Formats: sequence, structure tokens, C-alpha cells
Amino acid sequence: MIPLTGYYDPWLVALSVVIAVLAAGAALDLAGRVTATRAQARAAWLAGGALAMGLGIWSMHYTGMQAFELPVPVLYHVPTVLLSLVAAAAASAVALYVASRERLSALGVALGSVVMGAGIAAMHYTGMAAMRLPATTRWHPLLVSLSVLIAIGVSAVALWFSFHYGHGARRAWTWPKVGSAVLMGLAIPGMHYTGMAAATFVSAPGLVPSDNAVVASAPLVTLAIAGTTVMVLAVAILTSLVARHGEALLRASAERLRDRERQLAEAQAIAHVGSWEWDVATGAVTWSDEQCRLFGIPVGSPASYEGFVTRVHPDDRDRVARIIAHGLAERRTEEYEWRLVRSDEAIRQMHTVSVVVTDPDGKPVRMAGTSVDITERKLAEENQQTLLRELQTALAQVKTLQGWIRICANCKRVLNDAGTWEQFESYVHAHSGVDFSHGICPDCAKAWSAAAPGGAL
Repeated sequence: MIPLTGYYDPWLVALSVVIAVLAAGAALDLAGRVTATRAQARAAWLAGGALAMGLGIWSMHYTGMQAFELPVPVLYHVPTVLLSLVAAAAASAVALYVASRERLSALGVALGSVVMGAGIAAMHYTGMAAMRLPATTRWHPLLVSLSVLIAIGVSAVALWFSFHYGHGARRAWTWPKVGSAVLMGLAIPGMHYTGMAAATFVSAPGLVPSDNAVVASAPLVTLAIAGTTVMVLAVAILTSLVARHGEALLRASAERLRDRERQLAEAQAIAHVGSWEWDVATGAVTWSDEQCRLFGIPVGSPASYEGFVTRVHPDDRDRVARIIAHGLAERRTEEYEWRLVRSDEAIRQMHTVSVVVTDPDGKPVRMAGTSVDITERKLAEENQQTLLRELQTALAQVKTLQGWIRICANCKRVLNDAGTWEQFESYVHAHSGVDFSHGICPDCAKAWSAAAPGGAL
């Protein structure tokens, strides 16, 4: 029973660390993708992310195994190898699920790190159990325990980094996020190489490798490493470029749509113009905020065609219904006035313009339009008409003097149309309707005062 002495290939050790960094980067980015999606899409991202991340961790593990060279041939039992891959994917699924939650509590980190760390440890020791070689394995209990604790600690750090630097759809690749991926990538191999240090291989020439065991040749390892690296990079790059770019476009479109809706609502509020739409097939009716305010109901209240009809003045309902039916039948724009009975029972004069939208076959699919409160305008028009009638009546009653008036230079009487002479006052009154009041002007008063005996009237 001679202990076997092995040594590490530094290039493969470095490659295992690089793969771990890539897997950590994928974990950070995939946590954001899982968070940003819902329902079936979330489940798909979680499953795909767990597979990609688990494959990355698993590839790092077997690259590290290949980096350790022993003086005896080493084979690997394929079913056990696949079982270790399942353990890695399961641990990754737990990590993505916990890190993608809306909130991450201390209890969540503790429970998630224990489950994830146990999964990583299971992957590692299951992978080592897949080794088939003419030797037995002796374990150092302290180092085994330390490797499990490292796996749990690394899992806790990974969950915390994934939540804070990968959480949310808008997180881009920032320097803190890159640094987190590097730290996680450096920490993950720590568990693997601690677990490797816990094993001592003792020569046992009589042991024969079992069936379903294969030699992990260099081409196979290279293919596994290349495939895993391409997959991890593809997930990270496609997620960052395609999904993130698509989300950015959707956010920009949504923001533009919100801006347009806000501008339209503001314009309608300023102009006191409401808008509405009626889906002919489903009967669904939508009212703008200003339409609700015009009708005197809370903004966002349920709308329906029947609800509209009940608010039309009873004397106008039949006429409005005929106009709407005629517009649908003729597929044409209608413009009409009607009276609205608001929820506070106030009656308002409304002006409505409606258009009909048809499908490619010419069948009406919906009707849309605008409503304007013209009560003030109608009152102004009525007041204008009243004033115009009063003015016309007054003008009809006014008599004017035209042409020449012949006045006697001495008595000041006027020659009328009948050819007789009459007093000026009566002539003017007959031709203009003007009345006179008599008095004495100051000059005449002075003259009469001077002519009176004693200088007084």
C-alpha cells in the first residue's frame, strides 16, 4: 500500500479558474434574466440558466481533475459522471432561483447557500467517486469538512453578488459586476482544490476498472472545455446583447408611449376634449380621462355603450341611436350635438364626432370619436341672438330725421309735411319720438333778470 504522488498542470489549473470565472459571469447575468421574466419564460430561463451554469461549474471541476496527474491510468465511470452533472445543475438552479427573487433576506441567503453548497459538494465528491484507478482513496475528515464549508461560504457570496449585481433587467456589465464575477470565479475552485487535497490515493494493483468507464483523454477534455466555454460565453453574450437590447427597445417604446399618452391627456385636459373607442365585436368601450371628467364620473370608471346611452338626455336618445346606427351602416363619419345628463344631474350640451374603422373586408370593427362640452358656446350663441333681436327691435322703433327742415326765422316754427306750421318740439317728437322738458338757460335768465323792474324776476 504505497501512497501515490500526483502533481498539477498549472495550465489546466489556470484554465479551470477561467472557466469558473465565465460560469460566475453567466450566473450574474442569468439571475437578471430570470428576474426580468415571468411565467413560462421565467421557467425556461431558469432551466436553461441552471444547465449552462451547472455545466460551467462541472467543466471547471473536471478540468481541475485533469490538471491532477497520477502515475497510474485513470478512467471515469460515465453514469456517475452524469450524476455529478445533474448535481451541479441542481445547485445552479437553486442559486438562480434564490438570487432572482424580489427580496433576499438573511434567512434566504443562509438556506440557499446551504442547499447550493451541498449541491456543489455533492457534485465534487460524486465526480471523484467516478474515478476508476488501481488505487484506494483515503480521506482527511478535517479537509473534507473544510471543503464543504468553503462550498457553503462560496455559495453565500455567489448569492449575494448575484442578487446585488445581477438582479434586475437593467443591470449592464459594470466594473463592480465584472469584479464580482472574478471574485466568484476565484472562490469556486477553492472548494474543488481543497476537496482534492482531502484525498490521498494509495496504490492497489489488484483493483480492476468497472464497465462503462472511459479514459479521459486529452481530446475529450479539450472538447468538453471548449464546448462548455462556448456555451457559457453564448449564454452571457446572447443574454447581454439580444435580451438586454430587446428589453431596452421595449422600455424605450413603453416610455415613448407613456409620453404620448401623457401629452394627449394634457392636451385633452387643456382643450376639454374627451376621446372614446367602442369595439363593435366585443362591445368593449374605453374612455379617456378627460371623457370621464366631462361625464362627471371618476377617472378609470368602467365604461360601456349602455352606460353612455343612459347619460344621453331622454329627448335625444332615439336621435343619437339612429345617428350611431347610420354611421355604422354607412361606414362614415358622423357629427352631431346632444345633451348630456351628468352624474350630478347637470345638463350639458355636447358636440361629438365619430369615425368608423373597418377591416380589410370593409366590415366595421370599431368606432372612435371625440366629445366636446359646448355648453358655454351655446349659451354665448343664445345670448348673442337675444342681443341681436333686442337691437333689431330697438332699431325698428327708432325714428330719424332726414332731409331739409324749414324753420321760421322769427317764430321758429317748422313747416311740416302737411304744409302747415307747427311748433319745433311737436315736429321733432313726431319724427323721432323724442320728448322735451323745458327750462331757462343761464343767458336767458340773466337777460330776463336785467329786463325786469328792479333788476329781478
